[in-house]
Amino acid sequence: MIPLPAGLIVRWRWPIVILWILLGTAVIPVAGEVHQRLQVGGANMPGSESTRAEALIHSRFTNDFTAFGVVVIKSDSLTVEQPRYAS
Repeated sequence: MIPLPAGLIVRWRWPIVILWILLGTAVIPVAGEVHQRLQVGGANMPGSESTRAEALIHSRFTNDFTAFGVVVIKSDSLTVEQPRYAS
């Protein structure tokens, strides 16, 4: 299965290279906007725990890494439905 695509790529290598160069040239005008276009995030709910946690993290850490963070809490004996786990 691999020889067929490999043979086509080798046979058409220069048109493929030119196509990639043209594609790269075409995206140069919007390259500076990639971060804004692909920005993740959503609406924050005022008063929610996540909003308060985000404000706390931003107040204590001034680095750019605070834009993304994941906290995982796991218990071997408790489940999410149990009030003790929630507290």
